[in-house]
Amino acid sequence: MKPFSIRFLALACALAAAFWAVAAEEAGKPAEKPAEAAHRDGLTLDAEARARIGLATQPLVATNLLAETVAYGTVLDPSPLALLDTELRGAAAGLAIARIQEEREQALFAQNQIVARPALETAMLQVQTAETRHETALRRLATEWGEPFLQLDSTNRHALIARLVRRESILIRAELPAGENLATHPAQARVTTVGADHDRTAAWFCEAPTVDARTQGTAFLFQAPGPDTVLRPGAAVTVFLAEGGAAKAGNLLPREAVIRYLGQAWVYLAGAEGHYQRVAVSLDRLTDAGWFTTATLPAGTSVVTTGAAILLSEELKAQLTAD
Repeated sequence: MKPFSIRFLALACALAAAFWAVAAEEAGKPAEKPAEAAHRDGLTLDAEARARIGLATQPLVATNLLAETVAYGTVLDPSPLALLDTELRGAAAGLAIARIQEEREQALFAQNQIVARPALETAMLQVQTAETRHETALRRLATEWGEPFLQLDSTNRHALIARLVRRESILIRAELPAGENLATHPAQARVTTVGADHDRTAAWFCEAPTVDARTQGTAFLFQAPGPDTVLRPGAAVTVFLAEGGAAKAGNLLPREAVIRYLGQAWVYLAGAEGHYQRVAVSLDRLTDAGWFTTATLPAGTSVVTTGAAILLSEELKAQLTAD
């Protein structure tokens, strides 16, 4: 073999070995997701680009929120309660009439036995029957709906039930997972449901007198103001019950600052000289003021509230161009 051919063959072997070494090294590296590569260095825009996009920012608001226990439940239909109240009012009226009749028979019997004893005894029996009917209705009210209804007088109880029927007030049953309980009942709770644009605040009413045979969890009743187009009877709700103990520290993120990409929530932090950094955040709780997050964010930082989606688009285009 000629010397030239030998040198050429050696050079080809060396180049092949180098190629496969580089390929092996690259194969050993974990592949980066587009989001990981794109958001590392952020994005810098000049004043003209920022004005064209219409970027707006808002300072982060540090806050503390109490820890919460999550319960699940439904908005109660007040119709069975209204029927029971009607039955109770009818029983009370029947008892009142029976007592008047008994008093009349008693008075006539006392006047030289003008009324026969059997008539008096019949009147007394009617009173006992009416009392039993009334007491049964009261026990049903307590065991099915709770002691607070029983503690109200007839007028106030009827007024409350009328408000529930007119949906001026809403009764919510919230149930903890089986085996869980609260050391003390919360004075109020946050209520949310599918389609709600904000949380509702509901006041403590009582501990539910019954347990669901299927779930076996401790349940509570809360009362929320109405009318409400979302919290309709039968609607499934999630109820957040405030726990005792220290509050969690975090920040409030405006809703419009949060964008979602690759299954993750992100915000853009505004830096100096038109630099914007995308960071992942946890959305721990939705409040009326925005998302509460416990993610560690630099104090005093502002987040982009208008144009965040455009920033993401520009960042991804820059990443594709770099590739």
